[in-house]
Amino acid sequence: MNQLEFGRILGFSPIVVSRWERGLKKPSAEGFIKMGKMSKRPSGWYFWRLAGVDQQDALRMLGDGH
Repeated sequence: MNQLEFGRILGFSPIVVSRWERGLKKPSAEGFIKMGKMSKRPSGWYFWRLAGVDQQDALRMLGDGH
């Protein structure tokens, strides 16, 4: 997947994705959450943690919580 496709899926411009890749800027919490939703578990938990979301809150956001 290239920067254009990845950015389109997440709702960010390819320029923003390029800045993330080059380490010039970190994704926002919103960006990390979107990457977590896009990823399959368990790797998605990594992105949720970076966004500051704990596992129980993530499960609720995904509709898997109680």
